[in-house]
Amino acid sequence: MEQTNHTLILDLLDVHNIRVNVEDNRMSFVEAVETEARTQGVQVSGAKEVVLPEKHLYLKDNIMEALHSL
Repeated sequence: MEQTNHTLILDLLDVHNIRVNVEDNRMSFVEAVETEARTQGVQVSGAKEVVLPEKHLYLKDNIMEALHSL
């Protein structure tokens, strides 16, 4: 996970960790994104766009909503 030019870039492991926290640990997407960012020391506030692996684009809206809530 990294943020450059107001774009949050997630790799497969980031997406996996967020999904595990949402599905298994019953976190909201806001909590899951915040937890993953904090774990990696990445500042996510101010991100206006999200780049995800192609097979996980279905999560983009949920992650964007989470970013707007942070």
